[in-house]
Amino acid sequence: MIDCNSSGMLRIILFIKELLNIIKIAAPVILIIMCMIDIFKIITSNMEKINSAKQKIINRFLAAILVFLVPTFLNLTLEFLGQTKIEQFSCWIDATEENIKKLQEKEQEERELNSDGDLVYATQKIEESLNKRKELAEKHKNEISNQPGEFSGKFPYYNQGTEPWKSLPFCSSGTTVQNAGCGAVSLSILISGLTGSDANPKVVSSWFCSNGHPGGALGDDKITNAAFQNHFNIKTELLWSRYQSPSFSTMKSKMLDVINQNNGILLLLPGHFVAVVPGEGDKVQLLDPGYRAKNGLYTIEELYNDRDGFVAAWSVSAK
Repeated sequence: MIDCNSSGMLRIILFIKELLNIIKIAAPVILIIMCMIDIFKIITSNMEKINSAKQKIINRFLAAILVFLVPTFLNLTLEFLGQTKIEQFSCWIDATEENIKKLQEKEQEERELNSDGDLVYATQKIEESLNKRKELAEKHKNEISNQPGEFSGKFPYYNQGTEPWKSLPFCSSGTTVQNAGCGAVSLSILISGLTGSDANPKVVSSWFCSNGHPGGALGDDKITNAAFQNHFNIKTELLWSRYQSPSFSTMKSKMLDVINQNNGILLLLPGHFVAVVPGEGDKVQLLDPGYRAKNGLYTIEELYNDRDGFVAAWSVSAK
């Protein structure tokens, strides 16, 4: 199947379009030039060569007409097969320099996302998520608290705004676990619940800092790092990211597949990580490490609408 969302494929189709346009112009021009040469030969040649030159002119006219009518022949063939005309194919229509440039920019962002794992950087470009997170932190600063021993099923609830990890420097970035550790704290909730270990926020954040994380938001390369998975005896896998342009039904289906297997999800909202675990009925349990008031049972639709959409998600399971 032709992938119309590939800049490389659109570049090929655009080349074919331009080549056909050139042929449409060049064929008549070449025909005129060649016929002028043949007419000159007729004027300066004997009768035998005149007949030969006449035949050449006729053959050239026929060849030029056939070349000029190539698009028409393609359209007639497609119509005979019950397909639409070539000019109506979405790939054919979308094959423009402007669309190719847009796709190349999108593909470059995807490559940066996959190679660097800098998901929050991508989020910033879309909706200035870091500013939003700071505003929310200020608005809910009095809500950030922790109740020791609080669980949702087998999953403990940790809050990034409590000691002994609240004021811990989060690696070398100059930030703290309270300000930028939502990813590490969400993972500590999931790891502790799935493995039964004491993988509290201090343990998880310290591991990342000791293994090359500069601080700030976690990216895919850190979340799916093999050493990280082996150390905590878990398996993590990217379900989807916004730059893959998944439909809502695809996101919902993949999330429910994970939840129905009694596993957890690390979910990246605009500018903020949360943990999603099995709930009740058709609802999942949200464990938000930053805003206790947001914890509760949600359908996937309710969660999506309440938090302004999803950015990316990872499945987390015990090995």
